[in-house]
Amino acid sequence: MTERLKSSPPGYADLRFPLGITADSQGRIWVADPSRHEILRLAASGKLLGTIGSFGSGQNGGELMLNGPSGIAALKDLNGKEWIYVADGGNRRLIKLPVNH
Repeated sequence: MTERLKSSPPGYADLRFPLGITADSQGRIWVADPSRHEILRLAASGKLLGTIGSFGSGQNGGELMLNGPSGIAALKDLNGKEWIYVADGGNRRLIKLPVNH
């Protein structure tokens, strides 16, 4: 897909270069898109539920900053809590987010 247009309908997910995809135990789909510097969260139907992140490093007031996230996985720990792990290649780090983020 290409650049998001102002005329795009609400909930439109313009995947540009998705490199990582996973699904959590609730059926939501998580996509790492390095060209957007974002993680997209989608319902099983494909409807966009939200995005996480913007370009940069560290945190910008509570917003996660990403630089080319390329890998993503949903995993449960030994206590049964589910996490999303993101390989943030440009910042050379692995990020751990709770699934209910």
